[in-house]
Order: sequence, then C-alpha cells, then structure tokens
Amino acid sequence: MRPRRVRRAREAGCPPPVAGSPCWRCAWPPRWTPRGAAPEPILCREADLSARGGGPLEREANNFAASLLMPEAQVREVAAGGMDVDTAAERFGVSDIAMDWRYFNLGITTERPRMT
Repeated sequence: MRPRRVRRAREAGCPPPVAGSPCWRCAWPPRWTPRGAAPEPILCREADLSARGGGPLEREANNFAASLLMPEAQVREVAAGGMDVDTAAERFGVSDIAMDWRYFNLGITTERPRMT
C-alpha cells in the first residue's frame, strides 16, 4: 500500500484503506485522470456528505443539468398536454422531485416542492 494513499485517507478523516480495496468515501483508487495529469483522488469531507444545499456554483450546476435533461420547450409541451409530474419524470428519465422543481421553476405549477 502506498504511504501517500494512507496519508491522504487519514487527512480526510477516513479509515486507512485496506490493500486492494477502495475507500468508499474517498473514491480510491482514482477512476479517471486526463492525459498527462497526476491522479488526484476526490477526498471526502463532511461538507460534501451533508444534506445541506451548496452555494451558487452548485445551484448553477443544478440549473444547467435541469436545462440539459429537461429542456424548457419539451417540458412545457408535455405539461400543456396535461401530463402529470410523475409521468413526465418517467418520460424524461429524472426523479419526481427533479421534475417537481422544473415545473415550479418554469411557472407551470405554483406549489413549491417539498424539500425531501
């Protein structure tokens, strides 16, 4: 086992990784690295594992993902056709809560989704 791997796991507050077994919290070993880049693990932090919402960058990423997975024109089209949230979520391949938020953010529904 590499000492650097053990040190990073310890610094991240994870138990020391067992030889040949990835740390479930640190994503050991790194799965992919760009050509020419040194492999750097994504270390776990309690802030990453908490259920609290992220900052503006995470909100922007969520907005981008919603626009990509649930395009406004198509969502408005299925909503105008009378499709309910559960059926629309299944059609777009997203969770019910994601479609609830998309309907709310586009003004299709006025009821704010529950935070679950």
